[in-house]
Parts: sequence; C-alpha cells; structure tokens
Amino acid sequence: MSQLNDAIKEFEATEANLDKLDGLWRRIEELLPSLEGAGFGSNEVEAHRDIERKFENIRKIMPKIDGFELVNKI
Repeated sequence: MSQLNDAIKEFEATEANLDKLDGLWRRIEELLPSLEGAGFGSNEVEAHRDIERKFENIRKIMPKIDGFELVNKI
C-alpha cells in the first residue's frame, strides 16, 4: 500500500506542477507583445525573467513520464 500512496503523491505533485507551469506559460504569452521594444530593466522584461526562472525551477523537478521529459527550448 505504501508504494501506491507514494505513486499517488508523486502523481498529485506532478499534476500541481503542471498546473503551475501552465499558469506561468499563459503569463509569458500575455507578456510577449509588451516585450517587443521593451528595454533592458523594464518592468515587462523583469517580469518575464522572473516567470522564466520560476518555470525553469519547476521544470527541473518534474519527473519523466513514460520517458517524456520537459526540456527548456527558450
């Protein structure tokens, strides 16, 4: 039973992280139009970098699922 509980916990954590990644990705998409022409240090650029860091931190801890692994291609 312990293995089943461990698997369920891992599944729930993965699902929660996928939800977080989805929210971060949507925020990145919202920022993209405002980044065009934005200068270094602008609020939009800093917000984008912050979201990218959060996205990358979550991506790193995501387990492989059936051999599929999230990769950073940004």
